Amino acid sequence: MKDFHYHSSSKKLEKSIRRTIGMYLFKLRQQRNLTAEKVCKELGVKVRLLDKIEIGKGNTRWNYIQCLLDYYGVQLKFDLNVYGKQQK
Repeated sequence: MKDFHYHSSSKKLEKSIRRTIGMYLFKLRQQRNLTAEKVCKELGVKVRLLDKIEIGKGNTRWNYIQCLLDYYGVQLKFDLNVYGKQQK
């Protein structure tokens, strides 16, 4: 197995994934007619953090995203192999 080297293209991919997940979480909240304030109050987080997650900014820890997914009652599944070439 080769070592993974972190290139600028990897950074772009990470940003794209963050934005996609953020948009998904935003849509879930909107579909449930929930305000950011209500979600944050129930989860004990600041609205600013939820805003950052939903717009895909910053390096959000996975546990916050998982907490939101659990709150909305959904699971997130994706295959990383579809996002790039496999190295030999």
